[in-house]
Parts: sequence; structure tokens; C-alpha cells
Amino acid sequence: MTTATSEIDFSTFPGSDGEPMAETAENMAQMIDLMFALGILLRSQGRTQVVVSGNQLLYYNEQNGWDHVSPDTYVALDIAPGPCSIWQTWVEGKCPDIVFEITSPSTMATDLSEKPKGKRQLYAELGVREYYIYDPNGKIVPRFLGFELRHGRFESLPVLSSGGIVSPLLQVELRPMDMVKGDQRPAGTYLRVIDPTTGAPVPVADEEHRANQDLKARLSAAEHLRLETEQRVSQEAHARRGRGSPACGGATGRAGRGSPAGSSGRASAPARCASRSALTPPSQAMMMMLGAGRTRYVLPLPSLAESWPKTCCHVMRGSSKWPACSRGLG
Repeated sequence: MTTATSEIDFSTFPGSDGEPMAETAENMAQMIDLMFALGILLRSQGRTQVVVSGNQLLYYNEQNGWDHVSPDTYVALDIAPGPCSIWQTWVEGKCPDIVFEITSPSTMATDLSEKPKGKRQLYAELGVREYYIYDPNGKIVPRFLGFELRHGRFESLPVLSSGGIVSPLLQVELRPMDMVKGDQRPAGTYLRVIDPTTGAPVPVADEEHRANQDLKARLSAAEHLRLETEQRVSQEAHARRGRGSPACGGATGRAGRGSPAGSSGRASAPARCASRSALTPPSQAMMMMLGAGRTRYVLPLPSLAESWPKTCCHVMRGSSKWPACSRGLG
């Protein structure tokens, strides 16, 4: 949102414009989820020199801080990650490569406009290579639009039969999909990042947390079963050793035909029992593979490294409490 608020002196390039993060809960949830999923995707692709952020003031005129815009979500390629409260094009050397605007009734006209003050025109002039507009509230049709910069102008990207659009830079599909209610997300239709290796959506924070909780429960149940099995096998083996076996006992049988005098007619107990296979308890270093969502884990039991994704949000843009003001989402 481009803002000219009289209470704030933008000539000093402040980190906040005092505006709310988003107009609706759907818009805020979409921004948070999109940044989280894009961060996971890019890390899985091995891209380390990349910044994923949003809800941040972007200044594009070194001489005038009033010339600024605030992308809802952006991706900047070939940029070293690190703390960043504002984006200044003359410091970073360029604009972000990909910009997402999560539109709303009050910003729709500006987001779509190719007029001089419209964001579509401004982002093209600033060299943004891909521009996406998504409406989680379903007020525009189609609710998802994508553009690629060609010869200084944004040209529409084709929409797939799924309603998604393939990002030329990310080489992944971005697709509107229904989602259930989350911790801070109303149920609705949201833009998802599709994992190209699985065809499934890249998990967002609350989905990742639930998957980890499920994995922890599965591992705990498997470890309990392993310990019970070891104990039962050990007890059974001990009981067999204590009882002995009639086949290996000391009962005297008649001498067999042709046996030497004085022979009992049977082989000694050790010789006769040597061929029996001992029952070995399961190894303490047993490995177990469990499925959890789209990922398969191979872990040594009983150890379990816990790592829960965490996310939070703050409604005032530019606040130090807002995690998107730090480069990268890891």
C-alpha cells in the first residue's frame, strides 16, 4: 500500500508507515502462509542467496522517501539474507524479483492499475520480474492473476485448468486451494505453493506443526511397542532356559541297535541341542521408518530431535515484532 501519512516524516526513510498489516484476517493469514511456504520451498531447492519477506516499506528514490511502496509478499533472488527493516533499491542494487499483492476491496483498483500511480505500472518500471495478485475473499474474477515482465511491460501468464499459474522464476505452480480453519486462519480458499516433487501443497506453519506432533506420537507408540517386545522375548528366553527341554534332559533310554556297550544310545545334550536357533532380542540400534504426511523419516530409536516451526504476526507494519522484517524465514 502506497501511503502519504502526514504524521510520519518519510524523508527519514522510516521502517513503518503506521498502517495495519492487512484489512482482513484472510489477507493476513495469506501473507503469513505464503511467506512460510515460499521459504520452505526455496530452502528445499538449495537456494541460500534469497530473501523472502513482505509487509515492508520499499523505497525506490534515494532523494525522496515519500516515493515508496509496500509489497505484501516478495522474493528477492541472488541477495544475501540478513536483517532488513526496510528495502532501499540503491542499497540492495535492485527491486525484489517477485511481488505478491494480496488484494482487498480498497486496494484492488491500485493493485491492477497500469496508470502512473498504479502498482502494476510502478512494479514494471522498477524492474519486478513477476507480479501476482490474489484475492482470498473472492471479490474479483478470476481471483488469481499473474504477470511476467517482457520488454518493460507486464504480460499475463497463462492460467492452468487447476486455476493455478506456473512461476517461470520459481518453476513451481501457485494454485488457489480450499483450506480448513487454522490457528489464525479462517477457513477459505488460499494461494498455495505446490511442491513439484510430490504435487502436494508445501505445508504452512500450522500444518507442519500438526505433522510433527503426529510423527512424535507415532515414534512414541513405536518405541513403547519395541520395549514391550524386547521384554517379552527376553522373559520367554529366560523361561526356556530355566525349564530345560526333555529332548536335552537326562532321561535314560535303551541302547540302540549296534551301540557300543555302556552307551545310552543317544548323543550328548550339547551335541543334540547345538543346532537349535537361539531367539535374539531386537537390536537396540533398530531403525524405524514412519510416514508423516508427504515426508518419510528414518530415525534411530529411541532418540528424537524435536524442532517445531514457529510463526507469529504483528498487526503494525514495520514493527520489530514482525518476523517478516528479517530476511529469510528460517
